Amino acid sequence: MKTETPLVVYFHGWKSNNQSEKINALSEKYEVIAPNIPEDFKEAHLAIKHFIDSRRDDWNRMILVGTSLGGYWANRFSNRLGMPAILINPSCIPSVTIGVDYPDLFATSSGPKIVLLARDDDVIDPTIADNMLRDYSQIVWFDEGGHRFNRIDIISKYIDDMFNRLINFT
Repeated sequence: MKTETPLVVYFHGWKSNNQSEKINALSEKYEVIAPNIPEDFKEAHLAIKHFIDSRRDDWNRMILVGTSLGGYWANRFSNRLGMPAILINPSCIPSVTIGVDYPDLFATSSGPKIVLLARDDDVIDPTIADNMLRDYSQIVWFDEGGHRFNRIDIISKYIDDMFNRLINFT
């Protein structure tokens, strides 16, 4: 059965929450669910796993989207479940870039991924994500956008592109 609307699962970044401007803006166009993510790695992993498992009936229309540490989580669960994901300036080595006790991000080809990178990211060196993810993802560079990359028009374009690929594939 083909569905007409994506369900965006948005993962917020470090020290953020599920009430961000980006989530509100995306909610104007899509159905968006955004779990609050605990800071501790094991707690966060279990909370996200439970959250996604509780929406199993929606897996066929889910697109995982995350910024910074949220991009880390979107990648992690895309790898685990084969779900499509859009990573926005993802934190690939959180122990270095953010100073948290998380394992490094790993890349696989399970689950289509688009990585949006801003050259003017002043928090995380975007070349790290490019180097780690380029063999398994579509990398798209932008001259401007900063670390938070609040360019909803661009994010929406890639959500739509990813969803169109998803529904045309099934």
